[in-house]
Amino acid sequence: MIANRQAAHSHKRMKERTDVGTWDLGSTFPNLANKGVGFTPKDEFMDHYVNLVEGTVAEIEQLPPHAADDTRRLRIATAREFYAHPEHIDWRRLGLLEIFEGSTYRNLSQNPMVQTMFPYSYTFWVYDWKEKTPKRRYT
Repeated sequence: MIANRQAAHSHKRMKERTDVGTWDLGSTFPNLANKGVGFTPKDEFMDHYVNLVEGTVAEIEQLPPHAADDTRRLRIATAREFYAHPEHIDWRRLGLLEIFEGSTYRNLSQNPMVQTMFPYSYTFWVYDWKEKTPKRRYT
């Protein structure tokens, strides 16, 4: 896992998407994909940040389609709110956004090893995953 010393400053350089490698058990080479990967809030702050993100999405849905600058402002403000409170972040846990349940999902189901490249390269052994969305909210 990421050492606390390194993680304490990683959020300042962290990007929204990063390259992720997963392995099909029958393949020599990894499946590489660009995924939304990041640290997650500690359990006790999860509801607060889910509500914050859902509130931002609700605001964005009310804007006209051409309001890209307004959506950017709202999205950046939401991300900054999270990273402004590093004490709310669980530096031992990464979340990975898997939208389509394609090769990455299939590979992790068979072989729970994933490699990420931000800001350094780490290989992780995934020991558990959870559906953090209690219901499908958006259509």
